Parts: sequence; structure tokens; C-alpha cells
Amino acid sequence: MRSRNSRVRRVFSVEAVEPGRGSGGRLVRAAIRVADPERPLFAAVAPGNAQSLHPFLAEGFAPTALEVVFEV
Repeated sequence: MRSRNSRVRRVFSVEAVEPGRGSGGRLVRAAIRVADPERPLFAAVAPGNAQSLHPFLAEGFAPTALEVVFEV
């Protein structure tokens, strides 16, 4: 996704094959490890899904906004 200032916003999300077994947290940690630490990293998480949100919060992510994305 590109913002108005033409910088690329790095956004990721994860999908655990077996939810509830810690795989979400492992996937989030793996994504953080490969990301450039000098640039902000955003995560796309379903806002109403607490089970999905928990691994991101546990790794230091903080909710910033609710976003609606339209595809044309």
C-alpha cells in the first residue's frame, strides 16, 4: 500500500494453521526478525478477533486505527 508521500507502508498478517497452539506468536516473531528495524512495521489484524490480536499485542504492537480497505 502506498501513502500520499510515496513511501511504502510495510504491512503483514499471519494465519495459523492450528490456532491456539502458539503458532501465531511464532509467526509474528519470525516476521519481526526479518523486517528492517529502521522502518515502521504495521500488522493487519481483524479488529474483532481477540485470538488473532493477542500475539501481536504480546510482541509489542499497539492498535493505532481501524482501517477500511476497498478494492476496485
